[in-house]
Amino acid sequence: MDGSFTYFASSKTIPIHHLARLALLWTSLIALLVLVFLPHYFLFFDNDLVATDTNASKYALYYVVGILLANYFTALFYSSGRFALTNIILGVSNILFIALFVFRSCRVSL
Repeated sequence: MDGSFTYFASSKTIPIHHLARLALLWTSLIALLVLVFLPHYFLFFDNDLVATDTNASKYALYYVVGILLANYFTALFYSSGRFALTNIILGVSNILFIALFVFRSCRVSL
């Protein structure tokens, strides 16, 4: 869908704020489906991985939602010509995630 977002936003066929709402709605729907069905996947198909011990369902939910939002909104920002803003947002969020990872790993080792 991110390719279609780029096409419709750059051709100005559909306003960007409508596409942004669609991206949020679609991501929410997918997140709800992942939240409901993914724990059952780990119960029935991956018996060697216990979902409650590793929080695999929670991490999978975060991953799917993050990838969807990043793809959709990157496409919308690029189609509107805001190249620097998109890269700044992605760069700052990556730096924050790395800092969180380092902070948590230092706290665990103490």
